[in-house]
Amino acid sequence: MHLRCWDPIDWPIRKGVSRPELRRDRCGRGHPMAGDNVRTFASGRRVCKACDRIRVKKYQARSDVKARHAANARTRRAAKK
Repeated sequence: MHLRCWDPIDWPIRKGVSRPELRRDRCGRGHPMAGDNVRTFASGRRVCKACDRIRVKKYQARSDVKARHAANARTRRAAKK
């Protein structure tokens, strides 16, 4: 029996699924979708790391998130004592 090791990016191609995001060479903001700038999930989904960093910074800048993180830090400090 012949077995072949497949990369996650190959699964949709192997199954005959045509996914436009696999053919894209740039993200929506224009960053290159190649090399170290791409995070590939097991499902074959690709995410631009530069855009992901922007999304995380926007999320962390929200005041409710800052308050929640501050509350968690106070709880952790109190638990250590």
